[in-house]
Amino acid sequence: MNIRVKMKVLYLVSCLILTSSFAPGQAAGGERKIEDVPAFKLAFDNLPEESRRAYFEHKLRAEQFFRQKRIFESLDEIFHASEIFKQDPALWNLKGSCHVEFRSFKKAREAFQKALALQPNNTGIMFNIAEMDFVTKNWEEAEKQFEAFAKKVEDDTRGGELEAGALELHRLAQFKRLLALLKLGREEEAKAIADEYTEFDNTPMTYYSKAAIHYHNGEEEEANGWLRSALRVFGGLQPLSNWQDTLIEVGYVKSFYGGEAETQDIELESE
Repeated sequence: MNIRVKMKVLYLVSCLILTSSFAPGQAAGGERKIEDVPAFKLAFDNLPEESRRAYFEHKLRAEQFFRQKRIFESLDEIFHASEIFKQDPALWNLKGSCHVEFRSFKKAREAFQKALALQPNNTGIMFNIAEMDFVTKNWEEAEKQFEAFAKKVEDDTRGGELEAGALELHRLAQFKRLLALLKLGREEEAKAIADEYTEFDNTPMTYYSKAAIHYHNGEEEEANGWLRSALRVFGGLQPLSNWQDTLIEVGYVKSFYGGEAETQDIELESE
């Protein structure tokens, strides 16, 4: 069975979260405000210094193994880290990302939900949970989750412009929401999302949303034309990889390995 994972987005979101959990809260003038510090950070600060040091060593190795795709070794380091401290949302998020690599989505969701319970406003973890619904074809819930994610990102900017990473994730969430709407037969709502964006958006959103609608309508040549345009505009496949992988995940585009992306859970024998 092909278990090659077409989910680089989750990897990217994981990397954003890995080192952020224990960033200290800061007041406007640069001083730390105790009410701004998450409960899990306060709990970690109360550990003995030796325990904190050992925890970071295990966590660092877990992150390194994950980036090297040495997933079993990463899970082993996560286990040892969690024996010292279980309240770090980044560690739970990393564990979920490891299970995603095996397409064990049930276990991944459980880990992501534990991470979000510890850090409810973390949009990266919100995205990962929405992605679980998307890859398991729970289209109605995926649409709701990605809509909530996009709104949260917009609200967090307070009317300002999104920075590049947040912009890419926001548009990707909107794209996945559009695809979910198409799968639900809500074509007009999907088209309304596509019409919100133009070629000047600085993301592949316009090209891929138009392509998806054409694929959905059986208009393959028109869809391929939009993808060719995206390839020219963005200068190659690398900037488009997450978007292309998403089309593979829903079955509009075939993977390089032939056939649609696998969606079956592969349960691990151990945590």
